[in-house]
This record gives sequence, structure tokens and C-alpha cells, in this order.
Amino acid sequence: LFPSTTLFRSFTGTRKTTTDAEGRGVFKNLATDLKWVYVVQAIYQDMPHSSDVMQFQASSPLLEVALKVYEPGASVDAVRISRGHWLVSNLNAQRVEIGELYAFQNSSNRVYMGEPNGPNGESLVLRFQFPPGAQNIGFDGGKIGERFLQVGDDIYDTVPLPPGGTQILLRYSLLVQNDKVTLGHPLAYPVDNLNLLVPDVGIKVDAPGWQAAAPM
Repeated sequence: LFPSTTLFRSFTGTRKTTTDAEGRGVFKNLATDLKWVYVVQAIYQDMPHSSDVMQFQASSPLLEVALKVYEPGASVDAVRISRGHWLVSNLNAQRVEIGELYAFQNSSNRVYMGEPNGPNGESLVLRFQFPPGAQNIGFDGGKIGERFLQVGDDIYDTVPLPPGGTQILLRYSLLVQNDKVTLGHPLAYPVDNLNLLVPDVGIKVDAPGWQAAAPM
């Protein structure tokens, strides 16, 4: 660990301290009642590193957390999608709603920072592509034009990807044409597992190369 700025967040606000030369920071006079939960976040090399949600224990007024931080330097070759879900919902005669949930993995021991190719030099980290005609595109966790940036037909997440991974959920809608909807687009990273989940409401799914599972 190196000296860095550390944020302490509770449901009532944010507290801030600076770590010492050994990477230690202290927060005092915190509410220790079991109804309170806390998250520690360290900013290192402009990259946030966050702990899991924590609670004080009734037997101790002291709460300790070891928070790992990582150096930048991973290449895009370390990025893959371990699991993806395409979720079809809200079918009607005009449009269908699509959700896509991805579990991204960074297999290196460094942070993947992306490339500084944004409109104003922002780092473009994770790339998302969409079917032709996708409308009402949105992401959980940020807005397009802020965390997520559109460059041409693609949208990029600007948050660096630390070792381990993260999940990202996006949504969009597709118009129904001639009683059909075509769902398909490239994925920018290798994929270990991809599932298509469609409600069992009597619609026909034509998905060559996909393995059908029993209805749930």
C-alpha cells in the first residue's frame, strides 16, 4: 500500500482521511449499532478500490479492513466475459425490451485502464455494441454522456477494470417488424458462456447454433 486518499461512506454521508506511509487510515466516533453498514474506498492512481459492505460486531467497537489496491498496466488481452445473459421481456406488437447482463473478468494482477481515445481524451475501457436499430439504451450505474460515452455506434464504460471483475447491466428496446425481432450483435471480448432467456409465452425462437434448455 502507498499513501492515498481514502473515503469512508455510510448511508448518512462521506468521511475522508489520508493514509499514512504504511497505508493505514483511521475513522473515529462512528455509529456501531448493527443497523449501520459501511464501505471503505481508496483512491489510488485515480482508480477507486472499494471494500465489501461491513458492520460492527456487538462484541467489539473496532472494525478493521484490509483493502487491496492495484497498479495500472493490464492489457485488453486480460479482459473476457465469464458469463453473459440476454434477457427478453415486455413483448408486445410494437417492441420488445432487452436486458444484457455481463460478468467481466480481468485475469491480470493490474488494472485495465483502457485507451485515451474519448472525445475529450477520456479513457475508453469496456466496449459495448448493439443490434441495428436499438433504441432507449441505458446502463445501470451511470448515464450515457457521463460514465458511459458514445463513440460512433458503440458505447464505452470509462471506469477502469480492476483485477477480478465487475458486472454491468444494460437495457434497450427493439422494434417488431413483420411480427419478428432480430437480436444479435458482436461482442468485443472472448465469452465463456452466453445465455438467451425468453419468457415462455408461446413465441418461437430461431437461434441456430444455440443449445435449447427445458422451460423453467
